[in-house]
Amino acid sequence: MSAIWLNRILILLAWGGIFVAGFLTLAHYMNFVVPCKIGAGGCAKLAEDPRSFWFNIPVAVYGLGGYLGFVVLAALRTWGAVDQMRRVIQAGLLMAGIGTLVSLYLQYVALVQIGARCDWCIASAAIMLLSLVFMGLLSQRDLDSLPNDRINPMVFVGSAILAIGGLGVMVKNQVDGGGGPKVVDVRLDFLAPKAAYFLGPEDAPVTIVEFADFYCPSCRIRSPELIKYQRAHPKTVRIAYRSFPLFEKEGHELSLAASMVAEYAAEKGKYWEFVEGLYSVDKDEVGTFDRVLEVAQLVGLNKDEARQRIAAKDEKLLDPIYEARKRGEQSGVSETPSFIIFVRGMENPLLAQGDNLARTLAMPQVADAIGPATP
Repeated sequence: MSAIWLNRILILLAWGGIFVAGFLTLAHYMNFVVPCKIGAGGCAKLAEDPRSFWFNIPVAVYGLGGYLGFVVLAALRTWGAVDQMRRVIQAGLLMAGIGTLVSLYLQYVALVQIGARCDWCIASAAIMLLSLVFMGLLSQRDLDSLPNDRINPMVFVGSAILAIGGLGVMVKNQVDGGGGPKVVDVRLDFLAPKAAYFLGPEDAPVTIVEFADFYCPSCRIRSPELIKYQRAHPKTVRIAYRSFPLFEKEGHELSLAASMVAEYAAEKGKYWEFVEGLYSVDKDEVGTFDRVLEVAQLVGLNKDEARQRIAAKDEKLLDPIYEARKRGEQSGVSETPSFIIFVRGMENPLLAQGDNLARTLAMPQVADAIGPATP
């Protein structure tokens, strides 16, 4: 492969790295959860792990700095003189070598120590490794043709536009939740028929019904945040929690059993104690059913009775869960966490999915009904 084509590939890789590391960096500072399809939520798990921070700075920020360095080197190779090229490529080789070692180490930490797989982190590691390979090949080529190539500047500018434009679109989609909340036609008592499901005053002007899975990484971030939000607005916000277990998915095998324990807790008047208790424990610490039952015991439940009823597949515990999933789906819920917000004075409630809750609560009519937080 010629030096020209190797350089074009390296330009694309540099801007590809900016896109990936830039998105992870913005996700942290703009407080939205990164979509993670292959990793089944591993991105959110890694994002909240202390090992994903160096000196209280997310490792994505360091990656972004490295890729910005690659972009600068790509610009020097595109517009620089031939006598500079060798030094520029040597600098790129050194950076790519260090970056590859760091990326491999981070993959080891993620996969082995934390036990999570992040699509974006894997993509960054692949970009770094490919940059090292192609930089090594470029170092062995005749570089006289590079300054005379008229296409390289177009590749540089075009890939920059694609990377920055794509980054803007991705961030907007995550912040907006794919286009904002949707108006749905559903009654509150249809979604949450038991008083035990609610936290907050019955006459609150705003009621938020959350559909969540105890083993969903995004839910483990958003559900505790929602509870804190309700306690900051104790007179104007009422919340309800409905189990929407995704037990068919890898990593969610215990979600149905945990939801059954929650229904058992509702019978005993300990629903919210159990919900908060389970979310307050790290996901890895409730990786077995025995550990879930230990949480139940800590909030005052009889774990032996709960075990027996769940082992017997007690319909009084199962039916409300299947009913919640069915009614949630009928109301437009297609992912966890999802929130249906009822506001006094609004004819129909709003459905906000994923990370779109904060944007919905900031809407003037909703924010006015909620009012300021209690000091």
